[in-house]
Amino acid sequence: SVVYAAFSYLNSLPDDNPKHVDKILIIGPLSCFKAWEDEYEACFGEECDSQRLSGAVDPEEKKTYFYRPKQRLVTLIHYQSLSSKVDEVKHFLNSNKVMIVVDEAHKIKNMEGVWASAALEIAKHSAACARVILTGTPIPNGYEDLYTLYKFIWPDRDVIGANPIRLRRFTEHPNTPSVREQIEKVIDNISPFFIRIKKSNLRLPPPVEHGPTLVE
Repeated sequence: SVVYAAFSYLNSLPDDNPKHVDKILIIGPLSCFKAWEDEYEACFGEECDSQRLSGAVDPEEKKTYFYRPKQRLVTLIHYQSLSSKVDEVKHFLNSNKVMIVVDEAHKIKNMEGVWASAALEIAKHSAACARVILTGTPIPNGYEDLYTLYKFIWPDRDVIGANPIRLRRFTEHPNTPSVREQIEKVIDNISPFFIRIKKSNLRLPPPVEHGPTLVE
């Protein structure tokens, strides 16, 4: 809903505004597709104008979709499908003003991985410069996991202020005074570019505990 709110604002800007966007490309696991469609309906009160591009869709159909004169408002694509359709997606991004969203973005943390390479390649072709990543586990292995994420958000700027080798050193020696100071600097550098949603922000009801049901 936070992403859709941001999209709604950017979409409301005049067409000649460089930050105006008119479409969303969501890259994520297949399990997220329905959630994005349901959330759109909950936010805007209308059915989501979406296109799912998964392995079940014919490869030629996926290719021609990105070259059509008009695409759906919301395009949902799996990481694997993206990696095989990078050129087609780049054409789509260069022909439209698109907000790119990477859901479960920790999937692209591996700098040498195919999915990460595809995501970083298309990031440079977002004409509206609207890029968002969503993840509940941004650094599962260490500080080096941040590198690809922020390279996607801002391809032409060194947001973090440290290369992967230094970030790896932070993970290996986090309590060294000099390293601790550098870690704090990295945290300051990235803090303007992320929002953390805590469970307390969601106003969830108390959990319902169900005891075991014994079956003979």
